[in-house]
Amino acid sequence: MGACTAVIKVLDEGLTIFDDIIGVAYDEATGMEKFEIANGASDTDIFPSQITTVDFLFLRSDQAITIKQNSSSTDVTVDAKKPLLITGGNLTALTISNASGSTANIRRFAAGT
Repeated sequence: MGACTAVIKVLDEGLTIFDDIIGVAYDEATGMEKFEIANGASDTDIFPSQITTVDFLFLRSDQAITIKQNSSSTDVTVDAKKPLLITGGNLTALTISNASGSTANIRRFAAGT
């Protein structure tokens, strides 16, 4: 998993714009960014432009997606409606691919320096 010290899939209870990102919004109630990734998008950069190194990342999609961390060639699957939590820092790059057959609605919260 690259330089990150922990990757935890949590069971679900209940910015620069790129071509494959359809739109971005900010949810004031949760503090999370919300955006859509088009079906067929491949290795779309979703790293927060305001942060150099992410120490904490929460990512949730309503469709199955894959991500790559720190320019790795290894895909990490994020199941639909099952959040991904990355802690431990040293995350400096993040891309997402969507081959689900539908637009993926993504929520993201990132903290770092």
